[in-house]
Amino acid sequence: MVRKTSYRLLVAVVIIGAVLLGLRIVFPSDEVRIGKLLSRLERASNVAAGESQLSRVARIQLFEELFAPQCEVAVDTYDYGKLHFAGRDELLQAASAAVLLQQAVTVKFPQTGIRVAQYRTNAVVEIASTVHTSQRSGGTLLLLKLLLDKDKGSWRITRVESIRSLQM
Repeated sequence: MVRKTSYRLLVAVVIIGAVLLGLRIVFPSDEVRIGKLLSRLERASNVAAGESQLSRVARIQLFEELFAPQCEVAVDTYDYGKLHFAGRDELLQAASAAVLLQQAVTVKFPQTGIRVAQYRTNAVVEIASTVHTSQRSGGTLLLLKLLLDKDKGSWRITRVESIRSLQM
């Protein structure tokens, strides 16, 4: 009798564990979803040397999915000084010009810190970003703070501001 009860208990624990694991896979946490958004942003920001103009233009369309329509970008870069873009359309125009003018750009986010607010409708992300362009030998380390809002279940970047910019 004890053996049957312990067997049933073991089966119940295994089933509950499988269900919880399945829910985690089907419904990832907000931190995981924001991490995937950052990975897409990193991929969209990279331009390979010799990449066709068509694929560069297609890359810009990824920014439209990642940023909110009323987003704001205010960064102070080592190479280009203070940059400010208000709205996704202005950001897309600037990104288009940058992607078409640069021969190659490599952007990496080696360190990120994600803090989701209590009611899980907004988040703050701090990023240490490294940027290397084909036009200069060294790179730039940008410390960025991103604000994200959740709208209809999707995370969008609403604000990007620089904390610090350093030449590497």
